[in-house]
This record gives sequence, C-alpha cells and structure tokens, in this order.
Amino acid sequence: MIADVANPENSIVLNNNWSIPIPSYQGNYGVHYAVQAVRATSALQTQTLALYPDHPSMVGSGLDSSTSLLLTFSGKPPVLETGFWNICAYNAELDLIANPLDRYGIGSRVFNMTYANGENVYGPNASAGDGVFQILVQDKAYPPPTNWTGNWLPVEDGFSLSFRIYGPSEVLKDGSYVWPNVKRIPILSV
Repeated sequence: MIADVANPENSIVLNNNWSIPIPSYQGNYGVHYAVQAVRATSALQTQTLALYPDHPSMVGSGLDSSTSLLLTFSGKPPVLETGFWNICAYNAELDLIANPLDRYGIGSRVFNMTYANGENVYGPNASAGDGVFQILVQDKAYPPPTNWTGNWLPVEDGFSLSFRIYGPSEVLKDGSYVWPNVKRIPILSV
C-alpha cells in the first residue's frame, strides 16, 4: 500500500522538486481503497480543503551540527481568506519536537517571522507587501543568530517535516506558484 502511495505516477510534480498527490490519492479516492486506508492515518481532506505538499528533504534529512535546511519562499503561499499554512517538525517517534522556543511549527500564524529587511511577514504588524522570505530548519541544540529566531524551526536527529496548507488557492495546485527552494547550508551559529 505504501509503495502505491509513494509511486511518482500518483503525484503531480510542481516546481523546485515539490509534489502533491493526484486528486484520487487525496480525498477523492474512488476505487483506490488501499490508498484510502493509508491516508486515513494522516490526511483525509480533499484538495479543495487542504494540500499536503511533499519534498525529498522533508523526511530525515540527515542534518547534523554542521548543516541546516533553508527554505526560500518566493512569496506567501496564497490561501483563501480563511486559510492558513504551516510546517510542523516531528521527531523519529512522530512526536512534536520539544525545543527552547516552544515552537512546533512555523507558518502564516507565526507573527514574528520576518523578511530580510526585518519587517514582519504575517500578523497585525505585517508588511503590506509580499516578497521573498526564508525559513531556517536547524538543530535545536544550535540556536541561530537572533535575527533568524523568528524564522527558525528547531529540529533534532531523525526529524520529519509536514507541510500543510488549509484553504489553498488554485495556483498552489496548478503549478503556477513558485514553491520554496530547499537547500542544505552550513549551520548558522551565534
């Protein structure tokens, strides 16, 4: 069953190595009973309600004390007025990762995330514009410089990330949105 879900033929390839399941593998299962059984443990929503984008770096990326992941967004993921998005970090046992910030996810409801110029991306004091912003995924034992704290998602060995988008706009599904670029970088340290 897992192999069927993981088969590339059952995904829509987007850009920057991101993908989403084909609609019959997310919510509109038809006769795909095995897929429905697998998804019942994680995601039952149709793509009208939610997207669960995937990237090869999202699971067990093998980060250590010398490397981090940097997700560079071209702009805010466009969601409906009532929508939101987040990326949650889980440990090897699939529990949320305890960390010094008490931050278990990062996304449109994190109001201290900033653009490179220091203006807030989201929240009551958010910049009126939209543009490039970055999220740093780095081991919780190695805090980044303070200017990265609002954009830092602390993780630990054996982590996995789950990207969820609730109330996605059509551009997130049709391939016209530029998905985040994900790359390994040297650790950012104080």
